Amino acid sequence: MGLRTTLSRHSLTVIAVLLLLVAAAVAFAMRDRLAGAVPGQALVEQRFYTTDDGATWFKDTATRIPPFMYNGKEAVEAKVYRVGETGPEFVAYMTRYTPEAALLLEREAKSPNSVDVMEREAARIGGIEVKRPGTSVWVRSTKDNAAEFDAATAVVAPAGAKGVLWPVTP
Repeated sequence: MGLRTTLSRHSLTVIAVLLLLVAAAVAFAMRDRLAGAVPGQALVEQRFYTTDDGATWFKDTATRIPPFMYNGKEAVEAKVYRVGETGPEFVAYMTRYTPEAALLLEREAKSPNSVDVMEREAARIGGIEVKRPGTSVWVRSTKDNAAEFDAATAVVAPAGAKGVLWPVTP
């Protein structure tokens, strides 16, 4: 019996299986969007934060808006990397929001849809400040200082460490 004959004889079964496969594919594609993730970006539940300029770091919920108070100290987000797959971990740079951006994002967190979408995205992008461990100057993300911002966020291995640099996720 040929394939065409088998498909003709069991057409309802073939249609049911195809519909089930399509439904599963759609559900798989929509899972992140339904969970609130940004398309193309994994849903992150935790992030790393530091209170001591990147010397140490801890995990906390990704909904925190840095800077925030943690055990009596100001905490900022820490971007943690590893040298090689099993090498030492280190904080490449830290991020925080400007006071104005943090207030707006906190208001949005308490009352969803209370902030204009464009205003919220402007705060998320233009309200970011970054700094490298051991430096004192926070660099704000603006079109006028893109080179300085890029330099502050460039991931560089600690002295003497060699290998591919991998981002570490909590």
